[in-house]
Amino acid sequence: MRMYRVAHSTIRAGGTYIGPYCNNSMLPAPHHDEMAWMQMEHEDSVFCPGPQEDPFLRHISEDEFCAFVGEEPLYVWFSGYCAKLKAAGYVIRVYDVPDADVRCGRRGQAAFKMGSAEERDVRPILERFLGRDAEERQQRQAIYVPASKVAVMLGQVRDMTADKPYLAAVLRQELRDALILD
Repeated sequence: MRMYRVAHSTIRAGGTYIGPYCNNSMLPAPHHDEMAWMQMEHEDSVFCPGPQEDPFLRHISEDEFCAFVGEEPLYVWFSGYCAKLKAAGYVIRVYDVPDADVRCGRRGQAAFKMGSAEERDVRPILERFLGRDAEERQQRQAIYVPASKVAVMLGQVRDMTADKPYLAAVLRQELRDALILD
């Protein structure tokens, strides 16, 4: 499975490039403070739950690292912070990881075992996302759907993901979270 991880371009801890939440004390002072502020804001956000608050992940093991199942969830997660991440030296590191070593959470977040990951690419944080506003994520509109249609949508998710139970669980939860039933 392809994983997209925000990690530093040069700074490592324990042989692994540091992410923006852990070991940010290794960054120069202004960047350290910005990453600490981002972490504090994310801890209070329902849109950026930590692994412990994510009902599908529930924890992160010592041999696991956080990433995303795609670039779009990564950019949504870090909206409002892309310019600061880029200025602090962060990039997007792309890994291929065996499915058995990946646990998918909500909001596109995942935990994976770095020991079995193969780095495939290093990408800059894209300019087109640097202007995203932090409030954009907070201003998502809920979709109002009659309860009778929810069962049909959940059935479609089940049919499309019959051979991928982890993906089915994530999609069903995302669908439930996005809906306000009448």
